[in-house]
Amino acid sequence: MKKSWLLAALIPLLFILAWWVGYHGWSSGNGGDSYSDVTKPRAVKIKPRNDAGPKPDLDTTPKSDAGDSVDPPIDNVSDDPIEPSEPSIDPLQYVGWEIDERSRDAKVCFAFRQPVNQLKNLEMRDYIDIKPAFKFAQTVSGNDLCLTGFDYAKDYKVTLKEGLPGIQDRKLAADITEEVTFGDKPQYVGFAGQGIILPRIGAQGLAVETVNIDKLMVEVSRVSDRMIARRVPGVGQTVEEGRYGYQGRDAATQIRVSIWSGEVDVNSVKNENVTTVLPLKEMIGELEPGAYIVSVNREHEPRENTYARAWRWVIVTDLAITTYTGKNGMNVTVRSIDTAKLQPGVDVLLVAQNNEILATEKTDSSGHVFFPPALMEGKGPKKAKMVLTYGKDQDFALLDLNRPSAAISGQDISGRYVDGDIDIYGFSERGVYRPGETAQFTIMMRDRLANAKSDRPVTLSVVRPNGVVLTTKRIEDDEISKTKGVVHWGYEIPRSAQRGQWRLTIKADGTKYTKTVGFAVEDFVPQKLRLEIKSDEAPITPGEIRTIVSDVQFLYGAPGTALETDAEARLRLDRQPFKDYVAYRFGPHDAPFREKFISMGSAMTDGAGKAEYGFDYKNNPTKSIYPMRAEIVVGVAEPGGRYIKESLNSPVRSEPYYVGISPNFRGSSIPSGEPASLKVV
Repeated sequence: MKKSWLLAALIPLLFILAWWVGYHGWSSGNGGDSYSDVTKPRAVKIKPRNDAGPKPDLDTTPKSDAGDSVDPPIDNVSDDPIEPSEPSIDPLQYVGWEIDERSRDAKVCFAFRQPVNQLKNLEMRDYIDIKPAFKFAQTVSGNDLCLTGFDYAKDYKVTLKEGLPGIQDRKLAADITEEVTFGDKPQYVGFAGQGIILPRIGAQGLAVETVNIDKLMVEVSRVSDRMIARRVPGVGQTVEEGRYGYQGRDAATQIRVSIWSGEVDVNSVKNENVTTVLPLKEMIGELEPGAYIVSVNREHEPRENTYARAWRWVIVTDLAITTYTGKNGMNVTVRSIDTAKLQPGVDVLLVAQNNEILATEKTDSSGHVFFPPALMEGKGPKKAKMVLTYGKDQDFALLDLNRPSAAISGQDISGRYVDGDIDIYGFSERGVYRPGETAQFTIMMRDRLANAKSDRPVTLSVVRPNGVVLTTKRIEDDEISKTKGVVHWGYEIPRSAQRGQWRLTIKADGTKYTKTVGFAVEDFVPQKLRLEIKSDEAPITPGEIRTIVSDVQFLYGAPGTALETDAEARLRLDRQPFKDYVAYRFGPHDAPFREKFISMGSAMTDGAGKAEYGFDYKNNPTKSIYPMRAEIVVGVAEPGGRYIKESLNSPVRSEPYYVGISPNFRGSSIPSGEPASLKVV
């Protein structure tokens, strides 16, 4: 009995021991831990590269947490000294190409194992040769170089030339030539535009765009007005051919009611975008308050689930809602989409997150309603979510208060300065003219209330680039009164006119200041000056006044002395703020950003042809959670009057840290059934 018990206990132990010995023997022979897949190459669904060019490095040596290679076992150690070798830069390694079927244009993307240098996107054309040749467009995103502009009906031979730049000074070591064939465009169904409002008056219907589809299957569903607050009406979804799609909560599948379904014929043209207008009013019949969800798809088999289709919310209305929210509450105005007139007598409901009606008001004679701040300060289920409006003839519209709004608190609201009791505004129909052409000017005169002003004579003077008045014309008030304060004047520029920046000065009797309209007279003449802009490359930070130096030199060698220069800057988003992280994106995807114009004044060049400016980020700070860049433009006029410009980009950082995200998958979407991961810095 004891022997049997001992034998029963030893057998499992022997199995465990054999497994342990075999496991460690196998893993040692395979270079380490058999469960480690940290360095497993990413699967790329592309067509494999041809035999031209360097072969990809498929080294899968495990890496340590710090990013360094794990040291392999050392055998046959020698005491002989090792000669140091020059560090080499690995070439940019080509993987293969694929057709981007998610693009409605013929687009092909070439994939590499390392990122392509996005900062040299404009230079990339020098390394691309396509036969037959055509004007193509190229874009760089991470490891991909994508080309668009092809014709689906043609075959192409694309050559990526030796030297094509990657990041960290990597370059393509040899030419890569690929035969690219597109075939027919994939079938496509989608709605035109991005709006969800269909004007009730004047609209012919809902436009649907298709490619290579002869018949559309259409379904129209309705969501009642009291259920809309539980959903977020939006532009819906477009599902490309061959991909899965899902209509879930956003499409209100649990609360909508189908009111029409049927087929619509399409006048299809092979490989061309065709627009078909769905007569929605005829399909729906009498409109009821609420929103509609329109689903369109190509004909398909019952069990097929990767067909081209799209759906969208649609609100058919003539009511346009605008809200202004501040510390004192929310103001609502309602206008007609057709006439833009204010709409009195419209019922306006403020609805909370839990679908409870917080307040009901009726627009006054100016189409206005006010909701006090107490109603706007609710929390959780009591938070205001939507504004619903009900007009005559069962007209209905809504506004989702959770959508991003336009922030206007930082905008200049001081208004236009009016000199005395008259405001003059002038402009030309274009900014550049050739000698012998006629410049057309328009001058408008208004009082402080923007009413037409026609009781003042006006003197117009044309001034040459050297400051000499060439022509003066006086227009009497009786002539101005005939056109209700508007003056049109055509000035014929002499054929011998001096090239450069001209101006038209406008002076009304009884006003102190002169208004000016600038225009250029140019032809194709060689440039005489060279203008360079220099600045510290470090990012501009809050509290700093950055010095910008312009260097003006004549092309024959002399410095551009005593020349007037001017400078201006624009604050813009910096799409690639850090050169070591070109594959990363920084900043939120949905926060608004408004560009800002900054005038930097004018300066006279010194004896060496140099002038200095100050980019003032101390007294004029702009806070943004995005990385920004300042596009600084400096201009100088040649002695002959010709005006030249140069620009400089300088990084601007209002925050000490930024978060960057880079996907570990190709494109903007994740293939079904595959894991998704992100790199974060």
